[in-house]
Amino acid sequence: MIKEIRSNANYYPESLCPKVAEKLAEKFNLSPNNFYIDNGEDGVITMLGLTFINPGDECIMAELTFPAYENIVGKMDGKSIVIPMTKDYRFDVDGMIRAITPKTKIVFLCNPNNPTGTIIYKDEFERLLAAVPENTLFVCDEAYYEFVDDPNYPQSLNYFNDHPNLIVMRTFSKIMGLASVRIGYAIAHKEIVQVMLKTREPFPVNRVAQAGAFAAMDDKEFCDKTFTVNAAGRKQLFEGLKQMGFEVYAGQANFIFANLGKPSMPVFEGLLKEGVRNHPCRFLKGSSKKG
Repeated sequence: MIKEIRSNANYYPESLCPKVAEKLAEKFNLSPNNFYIDNGEDGVITMLGLTFINPGDECIMAELTFPAYENIVGKMDGKSIVIPMTKDYRFDVDGMIRAITPKTKIVFLCNPNNPTGTIIYKDEFERLLAAVPENTLFVCDEAYYEFVDDPNYPQSLNYFNDHPNLIVMRTFSKIMGLASVRIGYAIAHKEIVQVMLKTREPFPVNRVAQAGAFAAMDDKEFCDKTFTVNAAGRKQLFEGLKQMGFEVYAGQANFIFANLGKPSMPVFEGLLKEGVRNHPCRFLKGSSKKG
């Protein structure tokens, strides 16, 4: 990345990120035409909305999930069909299936989910995938998939060839630690990628981000260490909070979701003074009483 900015900052980026696409294709045994690369996963989500969502289209998502889905649906004058979580903050898969109608354009699934860290299991994933009609996009956001160690987590790409409507989103922001340079991607059938390319900006990913992503795919030692350290820290934090009597939910991401029984902002500010960075879930119902 340093070499790229020193040597090539005067050049425009490669518009289609061909080197990154080719390396991703090699990694996943797919074609470069199966990859849409943009300015972080947020850029991918924005382009999905600009490309496919029309006014009045319905998009199904969970109540407590990544807010970018509902944001882009609103910007495109679509309708967000929000499904409440289960009592243990997992996706209500049956509720999502019941919500599917002829107007459903996209079903969004964040797995592991942000901000709860919870996952849907293989059998649940298969049931939901089977229920999504062929003319409805099934967008599976797997930004945190590299952190998962649960054997019941579904390997979505195993279903890719048989489901032309399946789109899998991933990112270099999390386990590879490149959040600030902004590069994420969708894995989709080439017909979907070709349509999205008509909507995108001409230079969505800068040269430094492309160089970093290309190099990061070779840094297995770093990714393995990140996975190991994160798994140990997640377990330690989960057990410690449980022992202190707090309500903690088993997750599979690089964070822990917990109810500390207090208003979220004072907890956030107090921990920040101690040098501990946390994220207050102020959007939760009753969050004035829960942290």
